[in-house]
Amino acid sequence: QRLHITKPGDTPPPVTSEPFPETDEQLKQRMQTANFEYNTEDTYSFTMFTMYFDFVTWKIVNIPGSPGFKMANFWNDADFDFVLYQHKPSLENGIKGKPQKKSKKHLQKDNHYLCSIRFK
Repeated sequence: QRLHITKPGDTPPPVTSEPFPETDEQLKQRMQTANFEYNTEDTYSFTMFTMYFDFVTWKIVNIPGSPGFKMANFWNDADFDFVLYQHKPSLENGIKGKPQKKSKKHLQKDNHYLCSIRFK
């Protein structure tokens, strides 16, 4: 996956650009950053590639020993939601005398939603 951040007034990269304009060094640096801060001013462009999912036909493909299968096998004709959020866990209630710890659960109350797209 690659990420490109475009500042206000600048033009985002075309989605057809290869390679997507994030160098391997920028990717490495971003992946090592524990608390990446998004904002509502910049435009975030990203790409995700996998040889196991065909987005055009909505099929799982290239699995050894399998002819592939349609994603509809998992959810029939139900909608598909793509959601992007930032998780900021709250502290769990601790037991007397024991320190509190951050929850590992992604509870809705702890998520800051950035994007939600529904495919029908």
